[in-house]
Amino acid sequence: MAKPGEWDSFGIDLRTVTPKQWEAAKSEIARRARAERAETVRELIRRLRCWRQSHRQRREAGFKPYEPLRANPLHWSGRT
Repeated sequence: MAKPGEWDSFGIDLRTVTPKQWEAAKSEIARRARAERAETVRELIRRLRCWRQSHRQRREAGFKPYEPLRANPLHWSGRT
């Protein structure tokens, strides 16, 4: 958090700010930070939903990621 007498990342000149403006600026900075965090959380949730949906579709199509490989000699890591 910027102190009075500094520039912050929102372009507010905090050297000439009055106490009332400083309070407003602080709440604005906090609001923007919260909005940014909420955006990040929404993005993570969206990614998780996409991942779950794609895995559900693959499972319904018969893909079982945890099923052991069939007894196929090609999968026996080079053993002949």
